[in-house]
Amino acid sequence: MKVLWASGVSEYQGQTVTLTPCHFNPKPVQTPHPPIYFGGESNAALRRVAQRGDGWYGYDMSPQMLAERLPRLEEALSQAGRTRRDISLVVGPNRHPVNSQTVPQYRDLGVDQLVVPLFASSVEKLAVRLDALLEEASA
Repeated sequence: MKVLWASGVSEYQGQTVTLTPCHFNPKPVQTPHPPIYFGGESNAALRRVAQRGDGWYGYDMSPQMLAERLPRLEEALSQAGRTRRDISLVVGPNRHPVNSQTVPQYRDLGVDQLVVPLFASSVEKLAVRLDALLEEASA
């Protein structure tokens, strides 16, 4: 993708992909390219984050689960000559509670962004659920 996002004609030869000279448009507005986030909790996924990523998306993770994976991420970053300051940490708690106890735990673990699922059958009900979540998380 980085090759396609660069200016001019794109061409790439890799282990699994060959891209013959081509034009790719429109180009992204972000420079040098949009941030690249990797998901997954496996050691291989964390190595991809460390080697190539701008961020890690940990999905369906409680603060305790996140705390267990962070040392592996930090180890992979160190091996790649990087630190946690070089990436963004995004967590989607999914089935795990987001409340006044867990929000500070995520923050203390260095989470930059929580992606919280909110579902409702109308915009009005969504607003009510969002207000309730904000009240609970800040209590």
